Amino acid sequence: MSPPSQSGRQTATGIAILLISAIAVAIMPSGAKLAYEAGSAPLTVLLLRCAIGVLLLGSGALAVRGSLRIPRALLGRAVLTGLAASLMSYGFYGAIARIEISLAILIMFTHPFLIAGITHLRGDGSLGGRYLLCGLVAFGGLGLALAVDLSRLDPLGIGLAALGSLACTAMVLGNARLSQEVGSLLSNFYLTLISTAVFALALLGSGDVRLPSGTVGWLGAISTGVAFAVAYATFFAAARIIGVSRASLLSIIEPVFTILLAMALFGETLSALQWIGVALVLGGLFAAEAPGSWLRPSRKA
Repeated sequence: MSPPSQSGRQTATGIAILLISAIAVAIMPSGAKLAYEAGSAPLTVLLLRCAIGVLLLGSGALAVRGSLRIPRALLGRAVLTGLAASLMSYGFYGAIARIEISLAILIMFTHPFLIAGITHLRGDGSLGGRYLLCGLVAFGGLGLALAVDLSRLDPLGIGLAALGSLACTAMVLGNARLSQEVGSLLSNFYLTLISTAVFALALLGSGDVRLPSGTVGWLGAISTGVAFAVAYATFFAAARIIGVSRASLLSIIEPVFTILLAMALFGETLSALQWIGVALVLGGLFAAEAPGSWLRPSRKA
């Protein structure tokens, strides 16, 4: 058997890095749950998560680049990207206070299709209709896997989830471009630094500082921060290889990993319909990315 081509190796590397990101994303909710059960609160966990992310990403950037400086012309873009990341968190966490978390997640994961549309209109590459069809199959499977509950259709909650999706779109597109210029570690350091400042001000304003108690609670909070840093750094590293649209669409697998990890850690179970949804997510994404598949995009997007 002849060795894979360089482009094939690059694609495999990008997808492998993206799977690391998806696993790290799956760890965050479980770690946060442990912190909540130990008496912490969402805003405190968000601040701890970002502070740990700043420390890890900053240390990594210093080790690789020897400096945390970026060109002054890029500072404005870095600030806007960080604000978009904060707005994404605000939209999502505001939404789950008014609608079921399954519906909020599903709305949030409309962002890969928004990103694909924007990159296509900008002329930055196209995934192709057949590849997007596979993505829609995976998205439909995600709805089944999450067992989306439509019992609380609060308009404001739906609007906040949509805001989160739009902010996520802006954050991903902005940070993908920034990482192309300064590297994934440094771009995510600035994104996380801005988010840390925003959450610190919000927590200062609320005065509701609730740190986790006990070893398990702190391990949960710390694991959330470590996973956050790994997830962001690896996602945008993968996006530099396979393209931001493709990486975003493949990120639909993240909630599936989250569900499976929750099953392992907290004994949660899935219905037969949810397992069908998991199979559709995995099958749709595999069909898009199978070696030699006629569904794969012709160029990086």
